[in-house]
Amino acid sequence: MADLLFVINGLGLGNSTRCAAIIDELLRRKLSVEVATSGNGIPFFRGYPGVSALHEMSPLNYGTRSGKVSLWRTFRQLPKLGRNFRDNSQLLRELIAQHHYRAVVIDSDYSVVLHRDEIRRPIIAINNSEELWRTPREVMRLPLSAYAQLGIELADLLFHRAVPDLVISPTWGKGSGKGRYFRLPSPVRRIRLARRKRNYPHRVLVMASGSGLGLGKAPFAVPTRFRELRFDIVGIQGASTPRVKYYGQVFDTRPFLARADILVTNAGFSSLSEAIYHQLPSVVIPLERHAEQLANAMRFEHLGLGLQSTEATWDFALEQVITHWHEYRRNLRQLPFLPNGAHSAAERIHQFLQD
Repeated sequence: MADLLFVINGLGLGNSTRCAAIIDELLRRKLSVEVATSGNGIPFFRGYPGVSALHEMSPLNYGTRSGKVSLWRTFRQLPKLGRNFRDNSQLLRELIAQHHYRAVVIDSDYSVVLHRDEIRRPIIAINNSEELWRTPREVMRLPLSAYAQLGIELADLLFHRAVPDLVISPTWGKGSGKGRYFRLPSPVRRIRLARRKRNYPHRVLVMASGSGLGLGKAPFAVPTRFRELRFDIVGIQGASTPRVKYYGQVFDTRPFLARADILVTNAGFSSLSEAIYHQLPSVVIPLERHAEQLANAMRFEHLGLGLQSTEATWDFALEQVITHWHEYRRNLRQLPFLPNGAHSAAERIHQFLQD
């Protein structure tokens, strides 16, 4: 019998990477873990050290058009999403009945709600929806096209106010514990940094979203004017050269993050958290019409850690980040020190199980 069942949304990789950081810390405390996930979460956790079992769920994805979130297409596929949601809920009900976990940990998955009364296990949630609503108004200036998706983010917040017994809320600020909400610095993966001390940037990591949305849906080429830089491009297929290497789909990006001097990425909360923790000035390309990613990008730029951009103008933003690289690095170093939240999250979960 495993102590914990992690139920993880597998649309992108951000949920999987932060849960993996917490799982690593839980394993150090001799707790046993199983994982239920879908999509990218399956190859990410397949054979993951210490995870005693991996259970495949049906995906719950946004409808898309041309690599962008489409609320209309999401609405059209609601019957399929409803069936997948029902199947996932039934799978969790059976798993929990068979394995008698001490608690269920969810990250952006809501399948437990249909059988909440029958599960009779504590539910611990990892969720940063509160961070969106704490973004200052003068920073978060969303376009009208993002307000439909903002409604989904509000529903996410209300779910976590009502359902879980404990919410671990990653933040870019200082942690605090109050009631069922436990705010802590964002959990990130441990990385052994390989980059040397440099007076100028040498290597750029372009990291496309694991969701298949946004960066990388259109052909991606590196302009020749960046001839002094080396590029590692993950999540995108292309023809490599000695200067520009395309790696396609990669589930463990830590070796690339370890040697990068600049990051070009979508605006997922987990990827930007890793950029902050590992002090990587960044070009941030939020998904269009995605309220959370737009807010993340605006806040990241407001903090002076990089620039928000678009797929069409990323190279011009990169020129600015290169020019002001020392300034962005200084701003990253001057942020209040935030420890890796994975340790605190695991400690809080362990304490919760003992209470």
